[in-house]
Amino acid sequence: MFVKVCGITSKEYIDWAIELGFDAIGVVFYPKSKRFVDKVKGIELADYSRGKIATVAVGISYDEIRDVKDYFDYYQISEYKFDKKLIYSIENRPDKEAELYILDKSKGGGVFYEIPEWFYEIRDKTIIAGGLTPENVVDVVKAYSPFGVDVSSGVEISPGIKSKELMRDFIKNLK
Repeated sequence: MFVKVCGITSKEYIDWAIELGFDAIGVVFYPKSKRFVDKVKGIELADYSRGKIATVAVGISYDEIRDVKDYFDYYQISEYKFDKKLIYSIENRPDKEAELYILDKSKGGGVFYEIPEWFYEIRDKTIIAGGLTPENVVDVVKAYSPFGVDVSSGVEISPGIKSKELMRDFIKNLK
C-alpha cells in the first residue's frame, strides 16, 4: 500500500514521514492553500528529501508547479499534461491515460466522499485522498482496495500543523 502525506512545510515533517514509514511526501504550490510553500522553500524541501523519500509537487494547475517540477520525483495537478512524472488529480471518470490518479472529490477540502462506481476500473492505479484520518483509513482501504492513500489535514492538530502522533497512528493503523 502506497502512503503519501501531503502539505509538508518543514524538514521536521519530512523526518517524521521517513521515520514513520510513509512512501512519499507532497509539497503544495497552490497559493490559496494553508499549506502553501513558495518556490524557494519547496525546492529546499525537495533537495532535503532526495534519496530518502519520494517527493510530489502539488498544484491545481500546471503553471503552479512548472518551475519546480524537475526538482521532484512526481507532480500532481488537476489539469492533464502528458508526462511520466504526472499524478493526475481526478474527480470524474478519467478520459486521459496517466501513470497514477489521485481521487480527492473534496479538492483538498479534507472531506471524504463515497467513491464512484467507475473507480473500480482504475483502482490499481488510484490513490484515495480527502478526509482520511487514522480512524477511518482502514475502513476505506478495506472497502475500496486502492493502490494507495494520501493524508493531509487528517494528521494535523490545526490547519497546516502536522502531528507526529497522528501521523504515527495513521501508518500504524494501516500496517
